[in-house]
Amino acid sequence: MNGDRLKRAREINGWTQEELADIVDVKQAAISRIEQNLLEPSEQLAATIAKETGFPLPFFYEDTKIDFPLGSLLYRQHQSLTTRERDQILQTAWAAYILYDFMAGKMKLMPLRLPRIQNEDTKTLAELTRDALGIEPNKPIRNLINRLEKAGVVVLAIPLEIHGHDAFSLWADRRAVIVIDTGKPGDRQRDTVAHEMGHLVQHYSLTGGDVEQEADDFARELLLPEEAIREEITTPVTLSRLAELKARWGVSIQVLIDRAFSLKIISVDQKKYLNKQMTRHGWRHNEPVEIEPERPRALRKMAELLYGLKTGGINYQKLARDTSLPVSLVGHILYVHSTDGTKAKTPGELAVFPSKNEEKNPYALKLVG
Repeated sequence: MNGDRLKRAREINGWTQEELADIVDVKQAAISRIEQNLLEPSEQLAATIAKETGFPLPFFYEDTKIDFPLGSLLYRQHQSLTTRERDQILQTAWAAYILYDFMAGKMKLMPLRLPRIQNEDTKTLAELTRDALGIEPNKPIRNLINRLEKAGVVVLAIPLEIHGHDAFSLWADRRAVIVIDTGKPGDRQRDTVAHEMGHLVQHYSLTGGDVEQEADDFARELLLPEEAIREEITTPVTLSRLAELKARWGVSIQVLIDRAFSLKIISVDQKKYLNKQMTRHGWRHNEPVEIEPERPRALRKMAELLYGLKTGGINYQKLARDTSLPVSLVGHILYVHSTDGTKAKTPGELAVFPSKNEEKNPYALKLVG
């Protein structure tokens, strides 16, 4: 048994070694030794592990050929995640990437057009990125995720809703990858995706400088170019005007306030006043003007082309067999990818709720509908 594969299956389920050991009725030390490739499980134990984790037996005996690093999951904004949550996010994203990589090997895909640039100021970085993606300068960016996919960036959605996590990015096999979770408002999603673009474009290393602030600055300049915003935000600045700009630019009112302050369009006192007004109206956590979130399209489109059924839909069973992944996991992952580039229209609803091993697996995934 490949111990690395056991570890990944365990972490996708949200289990510790001790919890898995309890479920399959062995000691924690046995699971640890198997994961370190120091112990080969019996056929009976291997079968039990496959049954309880939900992964097909062949999955555990394949080599792990794809390096899928933590990427920006290491950065400061993700420090509120527990180790269990971080591992589950990473390994679920790895499974989604396994699907992508397998199907990409059977297709000719778009070349990558996302630039990698160092030692440039934020404004120049954002302008060069817009130009590389074919986005007009000083105009709102429509369908950001769709534009990234057309530029060869791998954008994957994972069927998890974990507080404190929106997205992360990494380079895998020379591919630029952005992983997003579900259930976030569209304005927050766009800001987060632009932030991750900032990491991919300018950060060759995880060390040195304030990488999170640099990515934030990039996102603001990319989504809200200085020249355009100076024309759009004029005094007196009111919440009603900012709500109009939210609909136009697809970012939150709070981000617009922060951007106006950073560009010195408003003073410290004006920023404090607007923030107090936000609190008084109850807009801190529930802003007006809903921005529809996007869903990445490419992964599901690949599955439709390679595994589409004549009667419609996708042959999930065959795709799962070909990748040695559970059918349910494949279904979960493809479900959160759009059928039309925006919002999936399906009768089912994705939910995260306890499984039969409620105490052992509080993050178990189920597809209902």
